[in-house]
Amino acid sequence: MKTVSTNRFKMSEAFFPVLSFSRAGNLPEPLNIQLRIQLQVRTDKLPDQLQIHLKTETIEDQPFKISVLMVGIFDLIDGEPDPDPKAVDDFVINHALFSMWPLMASTVRQISARMGMEPLKMAPPARFEIDDLEITMSKNAESGLIGVHD
Repeated sequence: MKTVSTNRFKMSEAFFPVLSFSRAGNLPEPLNIQLRIQLQVRTDKLPDQLQIHLKTETIEDQPFKISVLMVGIFDLIDGEPDPDPKAVDDFVINHALFSMWPLMASTVRQISARMGMEPLKMAPPARFEIDDLEITMSKNAESGLIGVHD
């Protein structure tokens, strides 16, 4: 039996169209914040490319607020077969999110440290679950980010 790799794409670009941070003058210690994670997988350029939007933001009114949107562009690796929907799901959960998460966490850590506070550490989830994130395949450029993970 031939094993099929779920790593059919490579990241070609990553950028942050939204980086919003604010903090109160006095922060409680320890600072505990709740984050919402939203995900959208854009499939309108399949089979050649996936666009993944990963957004994290604070929930409700907190003394430290962030809203960060990261976009990852993933190109199909030359010679790989066109992915079916299951292969796309597998790639997003098992590869793409773990490629994007360290970049997002590092950016949040560096910016929060420059704001005169203890750097905010965003540990990666042990595993991203499709059911938790409610991955939405979208061919509509107008659609919003969907899915919540606390």
